[in-house]
Amino acid sequence: MQEIVHAKDRIASRRIVRLGCEVVRTRDYRVVARKMIDLSLSGMQVLAEDELTVGEDVEVFFRVPYSGVWALAEGSVARVIRGKRPGDEGPAYGIELGLFNPDVAHAMREAQFRFPPTLPWRPRRVDYAATVRAISLS
Repeated sequence: MQEIVHAKDRIASRRIVRLGCEVVRTRDYRVVARKMIDLSLSGMQVLAEDELTVGEDVEVFFRVPYSGVWALAEGSVARVIRGKRPGDEGPAYGIELGLFNPDVAHAMREAQFRFPPTLPWRPRRVDYAATVRAISLS
């Protein structure tokens, strides 16, 4: 039995995807980001153009790479990146995405392997939520 789940063992792997997108704040429909830095089936990182706070609801619109499929998803801000660490491209947001239409999810799974995985900037962390789930199932 695996006791500790490391972040590298997470189900959704992030891929370096530099594409245009549109992220709008739900409360006033103001555009807060237009460039995606990375993408996974469960989230994305976007360069910030306006202020958001953790937990704030957003809507995301983008074309799935290497397909004609357009994705519209609801999400929330999971992380605010200030852009001050070495390797940061500037202020950014980590957006946790909701469920996709099955056709969009399929297109994303097909396209993700065309892009390289993101490189870790920090030492490997423990994914405590997955560790607790693994322990509870044993």
